[in-house]
Amino acid sequence: MPRAPFWLEGVQALEAGEGLAIAYAGHLLARLGAVVWKVEPPRGDPIRALGPFPEDVPHPERGAHHLFYNGGKRSLALNPERRGDRALLSRLARAADVLLVDAAWAEATRARALARRGAVAVVVTPFGLTGPYRDLPACDLVLQAMMGLAYITGEPDRPPLQVGLPVAELTAGQLAAGIALACLWRRRQGGRGVLVDLSCWEAALTAMEHAPMAWSYLRRVWRRRGNLGGLAGWGLYPCRDGYVGVISGLGDAYLRFLEMVGPPLDDPRFRSMSARTRLADEMHAAILAWLAGRGREEVVREAQARGLPFGYLHTVEDLLRSPQLRARRFFRVVRQPGLGEITVPYAPFRARGVRWRLAPAPALDRHRALARHLSPRPQGPKGLDRDLPLAGVRVLEMAVVWAGPLCGRLLAEAGAEVIKLETARRPDLIRGPARPLHPADGVYPRAQPGPDPWNRHAYFNDRNRGKLGICLDLDRPEGRELARAIAARCDVVVENLSPGALARFGLDYATLSRLRRDIIYLSMPAQGLTGPERGYVGYGATNDLTSGLISVTGYEDGTPQNAGINVSDPVAAFHGFVAVAAALHLRQRSGRGLHIDLSQRESTAYFMAPYLLDYLWNGRVARPTGNAHPHWVPHGLYPCAGEDSWLAIAVRDDGEWQSLCRVIPSLAALSGLSLTERLARRREIDDLLAGWARALPRAEAWRRLREAGVPSGPAYEGPALFADPHLRRRGFWVAAHHPSAGRRLYPGPPWRLGDGTPSRRPAPTLGQHNRLVLSRLLGLSEEEMDELESQGVLATQPKAHHPNSSGGLAQH
Repeated sequence: MPRAPFWLEGVQALEAGEGLAIAYAGHLLARLGAVVWKVEPPRGDPIRALGPFPEDVPHPERGAHHLFYNGGKRSLALNPERRGDRALLSRLARAADVLLVDAAWAEATRARALARRGAVAVVVTPFGLTGPYRDLPACDLVLQAMMGLAYITGEPDRPPLQVGLPVAELTAGQLAAGIALACLWRRRQGGRGVLVDLSCWEAALTAMEHAPMAWSYLRRVWRRRGNLGGLAGWGLYPCRDGYVGVISGLGDAYLRFLEMVGPPLDDPRFRSMSARTRLADEMHAAILAWLAGRGREEVVREAQARGLPFGYLHTVEDLLRSPQLRARRFFRVVRQPGLGEITVPYAPFRARGVRWRLAPAPALDRHRALARHLSPRPQGPKGLDRDLPLAGVRVLEMAVVWAGPLCGRLLAEAGAEVIKLETARRPDLIRGPARPLHPADGVYPRAQPGPDPWNRHAYFNDRNRGKLGICLDLDRPEGRELARAIAARCDVVVENLSPGALARFGLDYATLSRLRRDIIYLSMPAQGLTGPERGYVGYGATNDLTSGLISVTGYEDGTPQNAGINVSDPVAAFHGFVAVAAALHLRQRSGRGLHIDLSQRESTAYFMAPYLLDYLWNGRVARPTGNAHPHWVPHGLYPCAGEDSWLAIAVRDDGEWQSLCRVIPSLAALSGLSLTERLARRREIDDLLAGWARALPRAEAWRRLREAGVPSGPAYEGPALFADPHLRRRGFWVAAHHPSAGRRLYPGPPWRLGDGTPSRRPAPTLGQHNRLVLSRLLGLSEEEMDELESQGVLATQPKAHHPNSSGGLAQH
């Protein structure tokens, strides 16, 4: 029996550049089946120096980051200054469908010229190819600070905190891979080449959650809340044998949460969701008392039985023992020459009938001879494509809250027509309550819910910008029939609901694939479509815990700390974007559709691979380490003059250390320290740096470090993000006028495609495009739509919802 095909059969890619973002973009393409040629400098990509290593012995072929992120690639060590290497680099570049390069390698490969001849060139840099910061160095710590994530992670009375995974660079890598595949799909449809300018900073900003919108709508600065600060019933709480994510949920789930905890939370004054802020101290005390003496698994079982999205904190050891991950064979074995079998995560998403490539990482310069036989890629029409890559693709989104809607927004920003379907009895939960009990129950313009609060909520309007919106009553057969007819005219379906939730409406993959054989159907439930915990509900906060992310986030005392955002939501959204783009390639080649199974938990747990290998090799269960880095010193967030003003500073090599010592007089005597010596004197160096920074305004300290070429950046808060001159110069913030919320600023797309400008279409009001979609897609007349409206099949306002009604789309 023939083996299942790879997702990306026949795709050739060239990867050249430093940083984890480019490495991860190439990793995804290689694992999906593309041939990825990794061009390294003669001494090897610096990623090879990143551990952990077996028995803690450094070796360029045995580092966990290299083994995982370079698995399945082909390696060439080239110096563009040498004539022979330059010729081989040119051969590689002319053979590649996709180039994933940084600014220096973009110049060496003549990426812009190749794009004009039909290649897809994605240039990945920390801050983009234009703007005042375009030449500044950065690392993940700096990017986490500048995206605003560090500022809102940690305890209110302690320093800002980095998240324990390099999420800024990895999310940039996800988006680089996704937009590369979208552009290549367009080119293979008869389009031209394209040059993509992808800023890691702007990609990371796309992953931010509340903070930018809290400022845009309320002029409110989102601050660190800690594990038990601010929002009660939505945080990390200690129990008898670990930590539990107590996640009270939205809508009806919140009321079930109050019932489960019982007195005193059964008092009517706690029924408004804003009580979680207004009465936080009382609620915290009640929850802590309820948890006292209870085990983590017991608590989660009871909550999940009530449909509440609780989860408990998983370490890397817990992940390996997880019944759900074991049932889904999330961990697989690869044979690595010189090391034997190594265990790695299999895939961030999967589908029946198509496979991922599991292959060893290459030795340095292993494939030089093979590269000499490459033939140039056939040239397409000359000139750069001016159309968005997914123009002509139609998407039906049946998703709620964040992960699914953010995936839909990315597809819309890449040019797809995205139709968001909501139900009349239960619209997207992130619209907020139809009748808020308190203005603080949502984030509304100037804190005013207005007569239509469901259209005015900041988070919904951010995550659904650029879409068309329809609202049907799926309790009625006419509503279900209309929804199926629309789905049959779509290329892609995106949903993040509970497994089986759409089957009763006839909107599941099995039903829709009979109506359209080549439909691409992306399911994004918390746990995936199979396994003993497939029915567990979860939000991003749940998946952050069960993926292992929170187990490595926290201060140096080892106490785990909630991240300032629900990281797994955007990670799942970005992997979903990659999945849809890859599925379009498979469909183009085979004519077949696909049901994609994307577990939001696994999507983030995939990033835990280096910690997993460290545990298997060295027996270490990774714990929080504050803002420290295992190989770089200094590396942290340092207080500047002013209230809660912080600056990220990182030194990655001896050259940057020398530059830092020239800027800071108190470090001059230490300029000769080696890396080993700096690691041993980390605390002393941190104290000297903090003393220097504390005497200066943040802007002045950053200016001095920028001029010296030291990776650094402010821990931005909301207003500073909107005022930053680089983001303003690049037009990252997009003004959109919403019919109810008014003119507001929103994040734009994380990439620049030629001369294109971002869409300014606001998020849809509830059912805003009912008539447009039904007339254009289904040919309904005005009279027919009038009749449907009079029957209540079409809606533009929420209907009364009862907890036991079957008319709502269940949450993931």
